[in-house]
Amino acid sequence: AVVSTQSGHYGRGKKLSNLVDDGAPDEEEEGPPQFPQPTPAEKQEIDKRTIFVGNLPTTIKLKALRKLFDEFGPIDTLRFRSCAISDPKLGRKVCMKTNRINENGLSKNGYVVFKNADSVTNALAKNGTVLEDRHIRVDKLIKSRDETKQESTCSIFLGNLPFSVDEEDVRAAFGECGEIDYVRITRDKVTVWVSAAFFM
Repeated sequence: AVVSTQSGHYGRGKKLSNLVDDGAPDEEEEGPPQFPQPTPAEKQEIDKRTIFVGNLPTTIKLKALRKLFDEFGPIDTLRFRSCAISDPKLGRKVCMKTNRINENGLSKNGYVVFKNADSVTNALAKNGTVLEDRHIRVDKLIKSRDETKQESTCSIFLGNLPFSVDEEDVRAAFGECGEIDYVRITRDKVTVWVSAAFFM
């Protein structure tokens, strides 16, 4: 897990409880299909307009993710990733459409691609927002060298963690040490057990 204790201009502590909805299974992606595949230069331009949204509740839908960020500018596409599926043999798309989600998974990640790069900086204000008792992580996809260096000096690595540890568990254990910017936990795609954890 990575825990970041860097403070900054990000907003924290806001609670949003009306964005998680029930009902029919949701698509994993929303927006126009990316065909043909973008060139490296085009991909870099898209990445500059993209934010990563981590530690989202597994019940959140794409329309709720759009509602969370559309105040910062027009959105091009949205997609979910890192959703733990219950039957890998069926494939990720089939499991997503039929709601075959691994119940051991407590969170998932998303990506929001804005139409304008300026929206990315403004959207960082949502970092640390509490959504259904989870502190979501909002981060740039592309960072400057200085930003990367700053993160490395404010981060610590946690090893030998229980397989079932959660981002919120890490926050609870280290919150007294200082303000936490975000927690990042890497997991096995199928079992959703923890493989590494960091916080900053």
